Amino acid sequence: MRTTLLATLLLLSLWACTPDTDPELKAIADLEEKVERGASNDKIEELMGLYEKYIAGHPEEVEQNAQFLHKAAFIQYSGHRYASAVKYLKDALRKFYQSAKTPENALFLASIYKNQMNNPSVGDVGYYAFLEAFPNHEKAGFVRDSVLTHTIDLAATIDSLRSRIYDESANRYNAEVSNEFIGTCEMYGLLLPNDEKNPDLLYEAARTAGYIRSFPNAVELYEWVYSAYPDYDKASQALFMMAFTYDNEMRNVDRAKVLYEEFLQKYPTDDFADDALVLLQNLGKSEEEILKNLQKK
Repeated sequence: MRTTLLATLLLLSLWACTPDTDPELKAIADLEEKVERGASNDKIEELMGLYEKYIAGHPEEVEQNAQFLHKAAFIQYSGHRYASAVKYLKDALRKFYQSAKTPENALFLASIYKNQMNNPSVGDVGYYAFLEAFPNHEKAGFVRDSVLTHTIDLAATIDSLRSRIYDESANRYNAEVSNEFIGTCEMYGLLLPNDEKNPDLLYEAARTAGYIRSFPNAVELYEWVYSAYPDYDKASQALFMMAFTYDNEMRNVDRAKVLYEEFLQKYPTDDFADDALVLLQNLGKSEEEILKNLQKK
C-alpha cells in the first residue's frame, strides 16, 4: 500500500510543460492536452513519436528530455503498458542522469518493478541504489523507513543469482533467474553509473542475455558497456560481441558490417581483429559460399 502511495505521489507533477514559441514544443503541448483529456491509442502513439523526435533532435536539452521521458512513462503506465514505461524510464536514467528529474524517475522505475511487474527483488535493488545515490533526498527517509524495510547485501544477491543462472538438473539456463540477474545489474548501473563494479556487471548481464537468446537486450547492454565505459578492459570485446550478435543471431547484416568496420578501425591489433576481418569478409554468404572461398585459398 505504501509503495503504491509512493508511486502515486511521484506522478502528481507530470503535466507542467509550458507551451513555448518553439513549434515542436507547441505541437507536443497541444497533443498532451488531448491525451490528458482522453485520446485514442493512435494519438498516444503520435505523442510518443513527438517526444522521441524532439529528444533525438535536441540531445542537449537534458531537463526537457528527462521530463518528456517521464511523461511518456506515465502515459504508458496509465495504460498498463508497464514494459514500455520501464523502457522510457531506463532511457531517462541512462541518457539524462544529470537531470533534476532523476531521483523521481528512479523511484518510479523501482515502484513499477516491485508492484506492477511482479519483480520485487529488482525493485528493492532500485530502492537500495536510490538510497546510495541520493541519501539526502526528501523521499529518502520514507523509502528507508516504509518501503525498503530490510537490509540488502548487493554482492550476496548477485552471487546468489549468478549461481542459479544455469540449472544443472535441467541442463539449461533458467530464464527467470537470468532475467532477474540482468534486471539487477541494469538497475544498479542506471542508478549508480559511476560505480566501479558497473562495467563488469553490465558485461556479464549482456552475456547472460545472450545465453537465454534475448538478443536485443544483449546488444543494448554491450552498447552500454562500450559507449559508457570506453576505458574498460572489455570495451573492445563488447563492440565485437555487438557485431557478432547482429551478424549471427539477429541476421542484421547491415548493422553488423558497420560495427565490424568500427571495431577494426578502432582496435586493429585486438585479439579479435583477425576474427572480425574474416567475419566481415563473409557477411551475408552461405556456408557453401564460405567453404568454396576457403578451398580456393
